[in-house]
Amino acid sequence: MSTRMWQEQIDDYWVLFAPDMRGLPVVVSPSVITILDRFRTGATVNSVSQSASTSHALDRERVLAVAYFLFQRSFLRREQDRPRYEARDISNFKPESFSIWLHINNHCNLDCAYCFVDKSQVEMSDTVMDRTIDYLGETVNSRKIKNFTLKFAGGEPTLSIPRMERFHDKLQNTLASSSCTWYTSVLSNGTVMSDRLIRFLQRPRTGLSISVDGYGPAGHDIHRVFKGDRRGSWSIIEKNIAKARQNGIVPYILATISQESSKTLPDLVRWIFGQGLKTRLSVVRQPESTEAYSAFRLTATRRSIEEEYRELITTMNAAFEEAFQELEHDSYSIDLKNNGLNICELHFDSPSFASCCGIGLNHIVINEKGELASCPMTVHRDTVPMKPDILASAQLTFAQHSPTDREHNQGKNCLDCKWFPVCVSGCPINNLAVNGRPYSVSPLNPFYEYVIPRYIKFFARKLHQSARNRGIQDFLVLEA
Repeated sequence: MSTRMWQEQIDDYWVLFAPDMRGLPVVVSPSVITILDRFRTGATVNSVSQSASTSHALDRERVLAVAYFLFQRSFLRREQDRPRYEARDISNFKPESFSIWLHINNHCNLDCAYCFVDKSQVEMSDTVMDRTIDYLGETVNSRKIKNFTLKFAGGEPTLSIPRMERFHDKLQNTLASSSCTWYTSVLSNGTVMSDRLIRFLQRPRTGLSISVDGYGPAGHDIHRVFKGDRRGSWSIIEKNIAKARQNGIVPYILATISQESSKTLPDLVRWIFGQGLKTRLSVVRQPESTEAYSAFRLTATRRSIEEEYRELITTMNAAFEEAFQELEHDSYSIDLKNNGLNICELHFDSPSFASCCGIGLNHIVINEKGELASCPMTVHRDTVPMKPDILASAQLTFAQHSPTDREHNQGKNCLDCKWFPVCVSGCPINNLAVNGRPYSVSPLNPFYEYVIPRYIKFFARKLHQSARNRGIQDFLVLEA
């Protein structure tokens, strides 16, 4: 029996989740819990199946099917769980896939007060592009990479469409004979939707993600304003999303919620899912969202950092609770299996034991000068040169830190927490700024402790709703 399994009754059904194994939460009937309880008291598969013949609830075949499912999903285990998780040594990590944040330019048409990028008018040159593409080809072929995702970012990448076209065309030629599958995403503020951009976005395996800060002028426009006249950008984003959809492009919404915009979160999720869009809801990493990241630790504040985080977390918990309650209405159909609603960098389907984001492993950040950084938030800080094996270079960007450092953390330790493989201590860069150690307990930990089980229950309710709407009443197990 797994001691890490999480189970809870919701109405007349139950939800099960194993945070340390692959697989989304599942919904099960009370009869499955009865079988699970028998195993919990030491019964064997044989004894449980034999007793089924005297039970009116399940026959022997169905009991065996349930037992097989419970073992398959690691709710039942042959070996007892260890008291704590182990911090993973990543020195021999050999990824089969990776993601690239390509800082194609360093300029933007918005002037967001909290932006962590020191802007300039520089774009990635042909020379840097060609070297990057050559090295990407070498990395893919030498490491036999199966797939990767290329994210055009900045700055604002849609201000440099010819740069994106050139990079995409040359990379396509370089990888023409490769068996590697690659995808493209444009990470945009949503203020540009020209015909030329639409044609680019209509290329195969190309997507668009649009960043928002909240709903409408009351949320989004607090900070996301144009340079010069300081106009809010929300109304233009709405028009551009409509234009994109008319042309067969369905954007993914990257929402970052701050204390200032938190009251608009329920309206934001109504707007997103009312249009059938998908989203990732994130929380600002620092309480003072108007304060630049680089100054977070250096600027004197009215209150202590701990007090600011307590206030932020209280606000976020309340806002997310209201959003969950809204989305639990039967009128919302959400494709939770396929990234319909993601929360921060949390791992509900694929647990992680190193970091939440692949920093220093298979998350490659390349700035406009062709240098590698550990994270988009450090895109111009502590960079390393790019070598032909780009993954090897990326692993040097955070080489001075190791996830095994968690073993030495004093006091509260993430390795003792049931939810560790889901949040993996949160953002290493923010932990480093706040705690002085990247692999330490996140200052957002109380939010994670609230939102992880809350999301699991939300997931279960939507899964049960979907089954009921499809006419499924009698079930043993429901999976997404």
